[in-house]
Amino acid sequence: MIRTYRKPLAIVSALLFCFTTGFQSPRQNSTQAADDNAEALALLAFPSAFELGEREVDSKTELSLWVANDGDGEIRVLEAKGSCGCVKLTDFRATTLKPGFASELRLSIHAPKIAGESKSTQLTLILDNDRRLVVPIKLQSVEKRANAMESQERATLAAAPPNSEHAIQSMLPRLDVGSLRPAQSAETALWLVNKSNRAALIEDVVPSCGCMRLHNFEATSLAPGQFLAVPLRVQGSTRSSGQAVKHIKVLTAGERPFDVPVHLNTIETDA
Repeated sequence: MIRTYRKPLAIVSALLFCFTTGFQSPRQNSTQAADDNAEALALLAFPSAFELGEREVDSKTELSLWVANDGDGEIRVLEAKGSCGCVKLTDFRATTLKPGFASELRLSIHAPKIAGESKSTQLTLILDNDRRLVVPIKLQSVEKRANAMESQERATLAAAPPNSEHAIQSMLPRLDVGSLRPAQSAETALWLVNKSNRAALIEDVVPSCGCMRLHNFEATSLAPGQFLAVPLRVQGSTRSSGQAVKHIKVLTAGERPFDVPVHLNTIETDA
């Protein structure tokens, strides 16, 4: 049986990466953006860093950040602040996270007003006992394009979870397992959270191909704010090389299923 918050993290934190336009998840280190104190608390950030690539000059990008308590004790998030005025929080309130529970933060960032200028800033979460969790944010401004509306739509899609209207949501819009050789496997995880104000049942999680295997998934009910890490093994293709997008279908009681994209790249073996 999959436990709702206990760690597949010895494997997951080493191998999970993520997602659209360079958004990072806890692959390389589940608290890669944190100092030692925050890491000891097992407060995870989804994503652990925002690498937004190119954004049009003076444009605004809306972002979603989930923080999850994967430890054994309560964690108090007292304050959240950007390192510059270009980062704005939306209706932040201090919150206490019980073990196995997560909270969503909404924020926005404005691109520099000069084309070609890079911005490297950060969001800092101040926790109890003066512990801190730092989430880096990087982008570069470019001249406005003729298809500005289409570009903005892509930016919004990249920053927003794919199933935001559902009670159950993936804390990462997509999973990116990186590069694998044919038949090589990597361990990762699908992180699901109940963002509604009622209990919600995850009935099943179904990979779209045999290249992805779950570890003994069982139907699980999540209380409001509770999260679930579903361990997943992904294998590189033995038929073809190159990039591919697979999907994991999440079935929840009383709602339409939704898909979470899984991006992988199969590289050729050395001659």
